[in-house]
Amino acid sequence: MNYNPDMQACLNHNITTQGYYSAEQLQLPLDLGISIDSHDPLWSFLSVMRRINLNKYLKSHRGNQGYNAQMLCKAVLFAYMNRIYSLRDMEQACRTDLRFLYLTRETKPSFMAFQRFISTKFIDFSSDLFTEINDVIANMDHVNTHVLFLDGTKLEANANKFTFVWKKTAEKTLGKELERAAETLDKLREDTGYRLPCRQITADRMDEILAQISAWCHRKRIVFVYGTGRRKTEVQRHYDELLKEQKAIIDCQNRISACGPVKSLNLLNTCMSSKSL
Repeated sequence: MNYNPDMQACLNHNITTQGYYSAEQLQLPLDLGISIDSHDPLWSFLSVMRRINLNKYLKSHRGNQGYNAQMLCKAVLFAYMNRIYSLRDMEQACRTDLRFLYLTRETKPSFMAFQRFISTKFIDFSSDLFTEINDVIANMDHVNTHVLFLDGTKLEANANKFTFVWKKTAEKTLGKELERAAETLDKLREDTGYRLPCRQITADRMDEILAQISAWCHRKRIVFVYGTGRRKTEVQRHYDELLKEQKAIIDCQNRISACGPVKSLNLLNTCMSSKSL
């Protein structure tokens, strides 16, 4: 059998990398930056920070300097950028997150180090620093800050996926609530036999309608009862349903108004029957 050096190299490779794998074995490269994806936001963050002179914000003092102030400042800013606001979460990130390990050069500051830095230094210049960061980003991306573009979009100051107002959903829900209110009004008409002039009834007239029903019940000596074990009359049950539907209608109108002007919405698009409430 002829000796094949390529085959021998392949055998040696299989032995060293597959047969004797160990997570504790030292392995090159030692530079953590090589292991971070080239498209990671960390590089954009560092590109911005290279254009900012942090020395003018961080004044040195006598005695033990502790952790490098610029390193702590960058770690705090990068943590805020990734929505990490807890001091203990910052400490954990500096121990386990490859990007923070690279950013801090594996110094692993404790949560108390972050607390002291933020309360004694960072809080004093954070506003000016954020302003400068905004200016640097605007210059890098050639943003004209003298022109303001509006597209009609309204966003909450602390918006998230649970607080957004979806106008189409609110309008659809409002239509369903109006239909339910119309059905409840028809049931009240059957229960009371009380009549109103035949005309369109809008959501704005809900208070007036409820007041008239309440007055009718008072004249008929119909007492509304509440609490466990007390039986409600049909009129009261439908009256309470109408109160809930009115609250839902108002909530839908408020959500729609947050998105822009509210159009006039009718509770009933057509006149009720001759036996209307």
